[in-house]
Amino acid sequence: MICPLCHNKDSIALQEKIPLNQLIAQYQKKYQANLKPLFAKQNKLELLKCKNCSILFYSPLISGDEDFYNTLQIQPWYYVDEKPEFKRAIQLIPPNAKVLETGSGKGNFARFLQNVEYTGLDFSSKAQQLAAQNGVNIILQSVQEHSTQNPEHYDVACSFQVLEHVEDIRSFLEAQIKCLKPGGTLIIGVPSEDSYIAKSFDLILNMPPHHLSRWSDECLKNCASLFNLELIGIWHDELQPHHYFDYSYTITLSAIRKALGIPYKSLDSGLIHKLLKIPAFLIGKLVAKGLEPGNLPHGHTVVAAFRKPA
Repeated sequence: MICPLCHNKDSIALQEKIPLNQLIAQYQKKYQANLKPLFAKQNKLELLKCKNCSILFYSPLISGDEDFYNTLQIQPWYYVDEKPEFKRAIQLIPPNAKVLETGSGKGNFARFLQNVEYTGLDFSSKAQQLAAQNGVNIILQSVQEHSTQNPEHYDVACSFQVLEHVEDIRSFLEAQIKCLKPGGTLIIGVPSEDSYIAKSFDLILNMPPHHLSRWSDECLKNCASLFNLELIGIWHDELQPHHYFDYSYTITLSAIRKALGIPYKSLDSGLIHKLLKIPAFLIGKLVAKGLEPGNLPHGHTVVAAFRKPA
């Protein structure tokens, strides 16, 4: 087994075995997504950790196909026009910068930028058409291919909620860095493994074929030395109101299980777990009503920024 980030072979540790049949069943039940063709040749799914760089990743690394994402895209909450990490990223982008966004979708981030030259990369022709209606330039191309044609061309390279979907993580990051001018800035927004979602129950969207990797602050810090970058900073968003219940439900169910001596499992279809979800749901609803901005834990997303050597 080779780490998809640092390519280390000797320090991979098993964190959890995921019951593949349960995962397939839950995707079918919640989103009407048929995973059987994707996992037809697989009989197991494991969550692994590289002790060298601290990344968590799933094995096998199987990402969703077009049918899978078409199924998710019909969910009204799946794509949002504004993400909390946009505000942080904007503060890191100088005037008149050339900005490259990988996994841009229809270019929502571009709407928040002023006095910059923006280029987005995506694979969706529909996203390209929607972006063009707003005067946003989207190219249908991988960042790896784009980097060979545009080395050291951009002042800023960024991606938001994209890296966790990528199979070839190292080449993805290397290509973004290659696109940067010396002294340029790399900005990454990913779900935070230092937030409550790390111990959420039945959070299948944080598993394959949707999310393939999981990112802690420690891992993001290690990226600086892995890619010869200077770490500018790491910032967490505050827990968003639409996640208040998810947070309170998760910590309540975790507390109940811990009190009863039941170990954590990402997926649990057992009867006891199903029964415990009832009081956790009710208590979680009450706790969520008492949460207020200004005194909240880390939210869903973390943003890391790096500087390429001049």
